[in-house]
Amino acid sequence: MSAEPVLPLENEITLAIVSDRPADVAQEIAQTRSIEGYSLSDTDAVTFHDLYFDTPGADLGKCRSALRLRLAGSSIRIAFKGPDRLAAHGGLERPEIDVVWSRDALDRLAAALSRLGANFNSDRFFQNDPESTLEASGMQLIQRRHTLRMQKKVFLRSGGEAVAEMAIDRVTYDLPSGKIDHWEIEIEASCADGLPALTTVAARLLQRFGDRLRIWNYGKLATGAALRDLLQAGATTELIGKDHTLRAEAYSSIEAFLQSAVHGSLGPH
Repeated sequence: MSAEPVLPLENEITLAIVSDRPADVAQEIAQTRSIEGYSLSDTDAVTFHDLYFDTPGADLGKCRSALRLRLAGSSIRIAFKGPDRLAAHGGLERPEIDVVWSRDALDRLAAALSRLGANFNSDRFFQNDPESTLEASGMQLIQRRHTLRMQKKVFLRSGGEAVAEMAIDRVTYDLPSGKIDHWEIEIEASCADGLPALTTVAARLLQRFGDRLRIWNYGKLATGAALRDLLQAGATTELIGKDHTLRAEAYSSIEAFLQSAVHGSLGPH
């Protein structure tokens, strides 16, 4: 009997921009060229749409996993993220599949979901319509969002390949109450040598920007789900600024919501 495949681990630290002028903070970080022993590349801007799916019974959310379609121009990728855990570097690590959309990718996804006990039917496949493919498999759309990403590579000053990547994201959630912006910084290791870069870069940014940044151990999916539920409960003026961006004070409310026992199954994806 063959062993189950081991999924590669994703290691990252996320910082939420908790400012009533988040674009200014994001721009200042984007212009940064060096942090302690690391140099940062020029900024490369990309945009993409993310669609998240779960079963009608929320099987993935219950086991702190997530299924994502990412559309960027003509590129389509499918990603499965398994349960995460707090790592020694202070950020999160989680098993992940992230591959180009294809019949083989759907089969890999079906195998990963079956190990979680999720009901997933991979009989029907449409190369040019992944959303319909996932709906035909029994999944349902639970979140839609648009991201403008300013991305930078992180290098050791001594040269060589990049050891980490930094993404400065403006995330626009498409919610029943309208479109809401959330800003965050993701620092992700590109290799084992990149783990020290996560802690160093994050620590120096927190030191430099003070209370305009905070460690945010909740992923975009969970953040958006909590925001949706809080808004549906009537929490509007204290969360959203006049430019449809999350106010600095909103993050404490969202964190309290996510830490509640009732919504703990949302996970930090």
